[in-house]
Amino acid sequence: MEIRRLELIQISQIYETHMKEDFPRNELKPFMTVETMLKKGVYECLGFYQGEVLTAYAYFVRHIERKTLLLDYFAVCPAYRAAGVGSAFLARMKEFFADRQAILLECESISGAGSEEERIIRSRRIHFYQKNGACKTRTKSELFGVEYDILSIPIGREAMDAGEELRQLYQQMFPPELFGTRVRLWQRHGMIKEALRWNEREGKLEEKKSLLTALGLIRDGKVRTPQVISLVGAGGKTTTMYQLADELAEQGLRVLITTSTHIVCPDEGWVLKDTTLAAAAELEWQDRILILGSTAAGNKLSAPADLGEDGAMAAIARKADVVLIEADGSKRHPLKVPAKGEPVLVRQTELVIACAGLGAIGRTFGQGCFRIDTDGAWLHRSEGDIITAEDVALVLMDERGCRKGVTALADYRYQIILNQADGKAEELAIPVIALLPVIMKHGCVVTGYQ
Repeated sequence: MEIRRLELIQISQIYETHMKEDFPRNELKPFMTVETMLKKGVYECLGFYQGEVLTAYAYFVRHIERKTLLLDYFAVCPAYRAAGVGSAFLARMKEFFADRQAILLECESISGAGSEEERIIRSRRIHFYQKNGACKTRTKSELFGVEYDILSIPIGREAMDAGEELRQLYQQMFPPELFGTRVRLWQRHGMIKEALRWNEREGKLEEKKSLLTALGLIRDGKVRTPQVISLVGAGGKTTTMYQLADELAEQGLRVLITTSTHIVCPDEGWVLKDTTLAAAAELEWQDRILILGSTAAGNKLSAPADLGEDGAMAAIARKADVVLIEADGSKRHPLKVPAKGEPVLVRQTELVIACAGLGAIGRTFGQGCFRIDTDGAWLHRSEGDIITAEDVALVLMDERGCRKGVTALADYRYQIILNQADGKAEELAIPVIALLPVIMKHGCVVTGYQ
């Protein structure tokens, strides 16, 4: 089978003989609109042929200046359905558009389904695209009252903001009066709204486009990340971990999320319970993000049985581009001092991200610091004392705090994230950063979430 770029007469024939049967009337653009977009050079139509027989077709919106495509229509001809033609077509598209950055997909949101039957149909559609290399982005859209999840099939490895790419495509597709009234774009809840990186030379926080960029894990447009990252501390570890996973998946990477202690089992996403790393490495992945752990009490997951074992870590490293490990627990406190045996760092860890919540400042140690009563004697603070910027900095830099066990790793980096900035980064974060040694100031990140 081969992909062919369609000419106007072929596009017209497919519109009349196939599209009117394959799509509801209210989803079909008038052919005049298709023709106009073709003449403007912002539309591209492909056919998937076996000899001279059309087996499938796909129509795309493309931006004149950008490298991202939006899949507008995609269908397999009736005689070739359930025969793997759709998957083969998608795989060949990535080769055909090798000079492009990504293909964006609009899939009707499962949450917006009006019936159980429709929910199943929408779920299957999303699963089909995920099985064929697509990943969910944080972007959602609403067009003329219909809500969509936006998926992406990565092609290039350059950094991409799916929301901005879609905005540019929509602005090209719709006149201003419709774009401003019938088109809506937003990011999933929990979206990061500020990611700042400390610039020691300039002595200030600089705004970055993403958490990956703020951490220095995207350089020169390329993702350059250690393979095993452990998160320790308190005040936003889990939020940070899922944010990192989402951003890495948007770049086309496969991400394994797990824990060396305990994490709450999420309600959404692809979760495997009581499966080893070695077994997960042999699976055909259904999504770009896999959450893995052993069943634990209280709807939690504990460490996989073979986490940290050389063979298992080597096996999963061949499957997952990045392994994110939550290596500490804090009972939702913004600050923590570790107990004996904490944090639990596997020796393959290459980057340790220490988190602390700026919301701790101004609260008492009893309210805001986990384990202060049992393991915090070295801080010389009581439960009634007020947490200051100096206390947060000390917990982050001391080897009895977040750096506990880090220096025993064979090869590691250590970076700090100050979460819960809530629009007060200058006021809350800079006093903490000012107290850190220069080596820890460099690359220090401040975040806030919606």
